[in-house]
Amino acid sequence: MSVESLARDTELKASIDEAVERLNAERTRVAGVKRYRLLAKSFTVESGELTPTMKIKRAVVQKKFAAEIEELYGAEVPRA
Repeated sequence: MSVESLARDTELKASIDEAVERLNAERTRVAGVKRYRLLAKSFTVESGELTPTMKIKRAVVQKKFAAEIEELYGAEVPRA
């Protein structure tokens, strides 16, 4: 399957929702996952979201996905 089709897969989304619920049951509210979105593309070094050592460039991701972040968090946009 392509990344695009996986991002739209309802069974995958349900499985992730269950995993998030299990994780959140073991964490404090502050440390838990509150919202998430499956993206239709992978982060890569070539597209600029990752460093050569595969670390996420938060500022780049926040800029590229500002609309998605706004949709999830509204005025609560997290800082880089």
